[in-house]
Amino acid sequence: MPLRAQEPQLPSNSPTPAATGAPAETPTPPPIIPAAPVAPVLPPAPDVPDISQLDAAFQQTPLGKAADDYRMHVEWRKLQNRVATDPELLELWKSANHARTDLEKRKRLRAYYRRYYAKLEALADTPELKAYLAAQRDGHLAITAQNNVRPSATPGANPTTTVPPSITPTPEPTASLFPIP
Repeated sequence: MPLRAQEPQLPSNSPTPAATGAPAETPTPPPIIPAAPVAPVLPPAPDVPDISQLDAAFQQTPLGKAADDYRMHVEWRKLQNRVATDPELLELWKSANHARTDLEKRKRLRAYYRRYYAKLEALADTPELKAYLAAQRDGHLAITAQNNVRPSATPGANPTTTVPPSITPTPEPTASLFPIP
């Protein structure tokens, strides 16, 4: 099939504007300077807080359990540094380390941890930090319990409570393997 070029447009049979007596329309050239763009109509902007409000919101937003635990640990270390040279605490610590028996040492350590955390809680300023310190205190006091040797009233009980005296079983009479004649 042979290729053909595009055919020219054929003249129409409609009358020309000059023949009808109407003025000929001339196309208008585009303007050299474009008209100012029309701003789109946007919905009203929501109330945007200022930067100080945003900073406060980001400081209060929890970042997760690990981040909160880390922040509490840092605050705990700051308080530890403040009471590190307290003479009363140093004397209690030395006393606990010079105990003669294990039971005596555990009692002295309990006294040390109670006094130590009482001082830390007095210096704490937020309820979150006080709760964290209480958990740390309970953990340290639980270490001093020795439930395998001297069981507490209930497993996992607070070692600061009194331990009931252990009940000694009475031996039962047993039959002799060799009867006595």
